[in-house]
Amino acid sequence: MEFISFQSLKTILIIILMFTLPGWAMLSIFNYWKRWETLQRWVIAICLSISFYPVLFYLTRYLLPEFQIGPNKLILIGFISLLFIGINLRRHMVAQFRFEKLEIIAILVIMLTIVTRLIVLSSHPYPAWTDSLHHTLITELTAQSGRLPFTLQPYENVRLDMYHLGLYALTGSLEMLAQIPAYTVLQWMSEILSGLCGIGIFLFLDRYFSRKSAIIGLIICGLFSFQPNWYFNWGRFTQLSAQIILVTGFVLNWEVIHDFENLKPKMSILSLLLAGLLNAGIFLLHFRVAIFYAMALIIVCFYKLFLVLKQKEFIVPYLKNLFLLIVISLILILPVVIPAMKIYFLRSQGMQIELSGGSVDLSAYITPLVTIFDIGIRKWLFLFSLPFIGISLLKRNKYSIGILIWVILLYILGYIYMLGNAALIVTNIGAILIMLYIPLALLIGIGFFEFTKIIPDRFTKWIFIAFLISALPFSFMRTKDVDDGRFFIETDDLSAMSWINENLPKDAIIGIKPFFWQENYPHGIDAGMWIPYFTGRQTNIGTMLFSLGSKEDNSFVVGSSRAINSILKNYDPDNVDIICDLGITYFYEKNNSIRLLEDYLNTDLLSIVFQNTQIRIIKFSCDKDYTDHTEAIGELFNVGAFLNNKFYFP
Repeated sequence: MEFISFQSLKTILIIILMFTLPGWAMLSIFNYWKRWETLQRWVIAICLSISFYPVLFYLTRYLLPEFQIGPNKLILIGFISLLFIGINLRRHMVAQFRFEKLEIIAILVIMLTIVTRLIVLSSHPYPAWTDSLHHTLITELTAQSGRLPFTLQPYENVRLDMYHLGLYALTGSLEMLAQIPAYTVLQWMSEILSGLCGIGIFLFLDRYFSRKSAIIGLIICGLFSFQPNWYFNWGRFTQLSAQIILVTGFVLNWEVIHDFENLKPKMSILSLLLAGLLNAGIFLLHFRVAIFYAMALIIVCFYKLFLVLKQKEFIVPYLKNLFLLIVISLILILPVVIPAMKIYFLRSQGMQIELSGGSVDLSAYITPLVTIFDIGIRKWLFLFSLPFIGISLLKRNKYSIGILIWVILLYILGYIYMLGNAALIVTNIGAILIMLYIPLALLIGIGFFEFTKIIPDRFTKWIFIAFLISALPFSFMRTKDVDDGRFFIETDDLSAMSWINENLPKDAIIGIKPFFWQENYPHGIDAGMWIPYFTGRQTNIGTMLFSLGSKEDNSFVVGSSRAINSILKNYDPDNVDIICDLGITYFYEKNNSIRLLEDYLNTDLLSIVFQNTQIRIIKFSCDKDYTDHTEAIGELFNVGAFLNNKFYFP
């Protein structure tokens, strides 16, 4: 994929407009922008814009279920935003581009980070791993209908009440406006978001410490740390999108909570609304990140409550403001919370029964702490951070202490499954480890600020320059953060998909090679998993959301995948009979990787109907009478009650 082409430049321009116009329109109201420095305004505008689309699409779906937000309406929203900006900032437009020297350096660091992501994107035009499939399908459904879907149909019989759909308000809008395929939209959106990973960290450090600290935070987050860049290999895009705005949301909430007594009435109301919008956006983009975020806000709320109780003043105004903030946030997410919580507690009850019986496999929740250096932060960066953390603790920096308390609470949350209470199991520790780049970048930035107070300026100047210089080699390293084994789709796959479209019945079920990452959780391990998107045909593998479907659908995914595995592992003609009974008539094989198939191909049980350099499509001979395999199929479909009560953590 070339990112210097007309279509690519058009896509980038649309993303820039999507990420700036709604946010700047909101900032322009009551001159709210004047509370912030120039680059801080742009950061807030971007984060407000990112939050705007999920809230818009979710509220529209709730209030007007049949209403479609198509490309014309999106363009109209852009024009209305531009009109707001033009009217409210007509005398201040130049001021929004009057960056001082260190702000320009910060912008260059952000641009360098984005370029590293686009370089990776240019050589990997198709999404990686398994989560990317349902991201692409939901993006496509959103773009086709102009609204967030309630289910994954026609691709899969899965209700989406328990899943966060906020990202697809962004990707669906981009697909409608840019007129490019859903998988391409997903790649562009995810990599631009990844390039912006440090903007909230910049805002926090720039607002409360120093601009140099903020630039160092940007460098740590976007270039020194391999996360969140590595999310690209996992398709971990929903979590990424929420984390982009997490710290900015914290800052706006902190402003409302901490400085409420200094705000004029109009500004106070607007501040509450904007903070509430960011709170809602984070929740709608990723439910679990919202829980991580809420824990940070709870720390701040209790800290401020302690201060007002100690000072014995502003207690009632503080509680009033806090109440209003909670109410505004809840109103914006209520259409999502109610159905999601109903299903969550129903499933928790079923899971609790399984937990009580001792028949639950909790391996999805168990992650040794040492894996932090594999999936979270590199050991060298952790060791590098220790002096910065140490100096901020010695100086009793309240922000550093609060951040460390937050990290400790996150770790406790990650291991809360050990209590055996199903309702409290909301995440696994892995989801927490992969977001520790955020507190780490904040702590290093704060530590640098504390060093500047005890070290002569000439030394801190050279430390800062060293960070800037080292950003260049680390930017090169970030272009190598690719796990090629997780990228499945190649040219031969697309050729095979075209053949399927032209030659196989629409209702054909195509078997693909499964990988069981847990006993009852299969997923695809080659490009065959993309057959539903490229051809509209069904496979034996569902998306990674298949467990949100009915028990019958869960059983088919698990049982049919077990049946496919039986063919791949043991030569037995009866296995073909079972496959045929399940309605699977074809098999998608890549790189001739399954030698056992040759034994079947030497009989009349299987035949090759398509072949290119890497792909073979094999037909099962299902046109004769078979013996009854009901009992064998029943055994394959015995997945237990727990599967339908279990939660996947995408």
